[in-house]
Formats: sequence, structure tokens, C-alpha cells
Amino acid sequence: MVAGPPQSGRAIGSEIVPRERPLAVLIPIVAFVLVMSMTVFAASYVRSLEERSHQAAFESASRDRTAAVRNGFETSQAIVESIGSFFDASTEVRDEHFDVLARSLLQGRTSLSGLSWVPRFKAENRERHEAEAQERRPGYRITERQRQGEMVRRGSADEYFPVRYIVPLETNEAAVAASTLGRTRCG
Repeated sequence: MVAGPPQSGRAIGSEIVPRERPLAVLIPIVAFVLVMSMTVFAASYVRSLEERSHQAAFESASRDRTAAVRNGFETSQAIVESIGSFFDASTEVRDEHFDVLARSLLQGRTSLSGLSWVPRFKAENRERHEAEAQERRPGYRITERQRQGEMVRRGSADEYFPVRYIVPLETNEAAVAASTLGRTRCG
């Protein structure tokens, strides 16, 4: 028998089972834990980058939409102000004048479905208002809708806010002479 290095281990029966080396087992475990830790860190980092990217895209889209809504409101406000200036600068506004102006202002604008002029006047001016309007639109009177939907002459009030002009008339005809005061609608 040739002498070799001394064998260490424990004896099981007549065989000697080599003793496990703690380092030999520890290295793969440490390597596994390191690889798993790096994988979890990498996945977390990638997820964080994706979340930031999605958040930035969301914020950009939100800013764009907010700017579009703000622009729409500002444009609508400018249109309304231009109608006010039109009335301020005119001594007489006829239906056809308002129609030309309003149609040109509405052209290509999907945010507005129509434009109207709603004057305010006191009760003592109602008869004169209706008489002037009837010269251009026979049968014009300030009315209100009853609960059953029937249109009747508007009752007495301190002030009136009738829809005097409206464009396009084709889709808003029922609103002409409509009172915007209270819960009643006139036409």
C-alpha cells in the first residue's frame, strides 16, 4: 500500500467519507446571493427608469392637453370679446351682419357650436325690444317653456336676457328669444 496524504473525514462503516470543506460550499452560496442581489437591484433600477419615463410621458401629455384646453378657452374668449367690440362699434346690428361675423368666427372651430347675442334690458323696455325684433323677424316674442314643453309668452320680470341673435340659426332656432333668466327657456 502506498502512503498518501492523510485522509480526513469520518468513518462510516469501513469507508472514510471526506469532510465537506466549508469554503467550497460557502463560495457558491455567496455567489448565488450576490447574483440574486444584483438581479433584484438591476430589475428595480430598470423599473425605476421605466416609471420615470412613463411619468415624464404622462406629464408631457398632460401639459400638451392643458395647453390645448387653455388655448381653446382663450380663443373662445377672444371670439366673445370681438363680438362685444362689434356691437360697441356698431350703431345698428342687423341679423345678416351678426350672421356674417359669427359664421366667420366659427369657421374651423369645433370647440364652439354656436354664437349668440343675449342683451339685458329692464321690464319697461320689453315692448320696444319685441317691436324692434318683430321688424326683422315677424312673430318674435319673448317666451318661456312650460313644464310640458309648450312655449308661452314669458311672464313679467324685472329684467330680461333673451337670445337676440344666434348662429347657426338652423341648429339653434328654438333658442331665439330664449330667456336665460332663471330656469325658463324661451323661443
